Amino acid sequence: MYMMHMMDVDPALVPIDSRIRVLHVNGSIGINATKMQNDQAYFSFNDVPVWDVRFREAMGRWGQMHRSCELFIANKTFLADIERSKFDVAITHQINTCPIGIIHQQTLMMDAGAALSFVERVKSFIGQFMFKRMWRSMVSDVETAAFRKEFGNDFPHLDELMAKAPLVFVNSNELYDFARPTLAKVVNIGGIGMKAGESKPLPQEYTERVGTSRGFAVLTFGSMAPMHLMPEHWTDAYFHAFSQFPDIQFFIRHENPSAIAPRLPPNAMATKWLPQTDLLQHPKCVGLITHGGYNSFQEAVHAGVPMVATALWGDQPRNAHLAVHLGFGVNVHKTAMNRETMSEAVRRLIEDKTLKQAAQRLKSMVESRPVSSETLLVKWTEFVAEHKYDILLS
Repeated sequence: MYMMHMMDVDPALVPIDSRIRVLHVNGSIGINATKMQNDQAYFSFNDVPVWDVRFREAMGRWGQMHRSCELFIANKTFLADIERSKFDVAITHQINTCPIGIIHQQTLMMDAGAALSFVERVKSFIGQFMFKRMWRSMVSDVETAAFRKEFGNDFPHLDELMAKAPLVFVNSNELYDFARPTLAKVVNIGGIGMKAGESKPLPQEYTERVGTSRGFAVLTFGSMAPMHLMPEHWTDAYFHAFSQFPDIQFFIRHENPSAIAPRLPPNAMATKWLPQTDLLQHPKCVGLITHGGYNSFQEAVHAGVPMVATALWGDQPRNAHLAVHLGFGVNVHKTAMNRETMSEAVRRLIEDKTLKQAAQRLKSMVESRPVSSETLLVKWTEFVAEHKYDILLS
């Protein structure tokens, strides 16, 4: 396994099984992960239009990834290690195109809201058009130029190499996604590693509160959206909403619990870390309140609990609409965040039985899926390793 670091991060933060050989490759260009997180807080918690200077600054940071790519492909020790290892299959992300070029150069294989109004369709069309242009100008064109500078002008464009991937694993599941046309080489492995019924007993600090409550909900915005940088009116909206349901406990993941402790309602507890999976699978859990990240979305599905989503950026708006479309979610747009909207959303989470029923139905379908994501990952990887480029490309 190669861990290619594009920012200054502590490798120890990512636990890896000791049986796996890991090589850390430094491609840092001096961007501190914490500073980048802080800089993007405004972008996350506000509805920033594409013409806003802050949006251009955020895209500018994204555009700096090609500098990391230049460091990676200039690292001859790294490239030699790949060539020497004689891998049968290479699996990478598609956040950018650099790994695709490295795989090609080292002669490896590579894996690489349904109902919209007219205005929403126009916005979607414009957004897709702009994203494709921005992707080429800020990512694939500049990273292709870096490879051609290092390996010659006949090096293929990275977008072309991505299209030739014999297999694409997608972190999704056809049982809880929008209907769309697809290809035989696209394999859904969403929810991999998520097993219902594998929860551990809750720590004592949670069991005491759970035992005396009618139920509980979990509030978390994941690791990419720090809650301590959340706007004041958001925090006020959440705490006010929680106070309206004194017989329900609320467990909050927060980076600085002591800072908000004096303002927490009596039925809320904030900690730097919480056992999210174990909490969601507990029979007293009434739901998840989140930013709509896809991992949290899938954890809610596999636990069979409804969710309230306030999307910030990226794929989160789509995930929030998807939860509503599937009948187990409430979508609170970030521009509508206030006491009234959040209180109503939490009320529905607790009292609207149709949300819970839809969540339980999805959970049952996922558990009954004829072929598991784990099996698909293993079998299709073995297939590509054996047959290389074959019928899936045609």
